[in-house]
Amino acid sequence: MHVLVTRPIQDSFEIILELKKRSYDFTHIPLLKIDYLDVKEINLKDYEIAIFTSANAVRSIQEHVRKNKKIKCYCVGRFTEKVAKNFGFLNTISAEGSVNALKNLIINSEKNNNFKKIIYLCGDHTSFDLEKELKTEGLKINKVVTYSSEVISEVDKESIKKVKEHLPDVIFIYSSRGAEGLMKIVEKYSLYQLLKESVVACMSNKIVEHFKNNKWKKIDKFNPGEELIKIEQLKK
Repeated sequence: MHVLVTRPIQDSFEIILELKKRSYDFTHIPLLKIDYLDVKEINLKDYEIAIFTSANAVRSIQEHVRKNKKIKCYCVGRFTEKVAKNFGFLNTISAEGSVNALKNLIINSEKNNNFKKIIYLCGDHTSFDLEKELKTEGLKINKVVTYSSEVISEVDKESIKKVKEHLPDVIFIYSSRGAEGLMKIVEKYSLYQLLKESVVACMSNKIVEHFKNNKWKKIDKFNPGEELIKIEQLKK
């Protein structure tokens, strides 16, 4: 089993460790470059609720955690919640993986608390307008972009060589931007005829549609944090 790991290294440590434990072969080709922005003006003491739609949103404000460790944190999934806890946040809640689930969780939990001040921390590219959805429900949201993402188009020669010589059985894709990055690399390095036999495992229906539109042959879906389960399913 050869797994293509595509998240930035800070998001891939755990899955790489688990793959090594199980003696699975893997190649790490990050599809996005993350840059954290200057967010010195943020003061978490001014808010009662924080919303994180990615682990990078948490990392981008790590120096601010001590200002309000007890702030109520809504996290998009378990991995993001784990990062929030590791940085010192004490009151965290996970929506188990999707931004739509996160929206519903917040609305159901805070619909009678629309006087509370909420800060929504995110990247410069979002596929779901969470701010608009929550404001429609009467919640007071201050959206702050705390990091930017750039699609990576250059891959080191050794990684490309390995992928060509030992085709990945599965490629995990976590976002529409990641899907865009993979297609650019496939085109640049003439990999389509090789990788079309690989299963591209997508974290959302929107990503699935992206690959269907690009005529990808083998497409599957997985739940966040369940990469190993999906690998075991594909082995059968």
